[in-house]
Amino acid sequence: MSYTQRFDARVGAGLLVALSALYLVLGISSGHSATSHMPPDLSAKKASVDVYTALALMAKQGEKLAIVDVRPAAQRSRYSVPHSVAADAAPAAVLEKTVGKPLALIIGGKDAATAKLVGKIKQSKPQTRVHFLRGGARAWYLALELPVPLFSSKEPPFGYDQAMSTIKAFLAGKADGERAAVVAAIGKLKSLGFAPDLLAGKKPKAGGKKKKISGGCG
Repeated sequence: MSYTQRFDARVGAGLLVALSALYLVLGISSGHSATSHMPPDLSAKKASVDVYTALALMAKQGEKLAIVDVRPAAQRSRYSVPHSVAADAAPAAVLEKTVGKPLALIIGGKDAATAKLVGKIKQSKPQTRVHFLRGGARAWYLALELPVPLFSSKEPPFGYDQAMSTIKAFLAGKADGERAAVVAAIGKLKSLGFAPDLLAGKKPKAGGKKKKISGGCG
């Protein structure tokens, strides 16, 4: 190798180092990294997301997210999560539905079985970001479809109706240009914590404390 060739190689290497340093500086100054545009990769044990996180993924990622329902057909016929597609509970079947989609949200029956499926998918295709809905379709229905005020011992808190209206419009495909408002509504709904407590068998608290009666029988 001639002196000129060695010099050119050193210059090229120096340019690469300089460009890498510049990229790092720009990334730090802007608060973004090379992977900041994608959610962090999650292990199978930590891949579960609640209804509100799943809904936020839908709002933020849009067409990048594949929602795959692996429950039996009989269960899917009773209720299914909006925009989901059906697939057999097998890694190959799920991956077939995620072609061209960097993210996947799996709707399963039991969380343990769904987590196991996520683990198998990640083994066969590690680069796929896979989440599963904690509590499955039932959790989604109770939070977003059930008329919660009818099954709650409390009145809807301020902001609940507006947040639900925004979210339902989004799920119906009527709020495509208002994703920021949808994300804000999701955060509002989660912070309110308004739930159908009567379905859990909880009785409304009676006013005042019961007096303890002394004496008598027992």
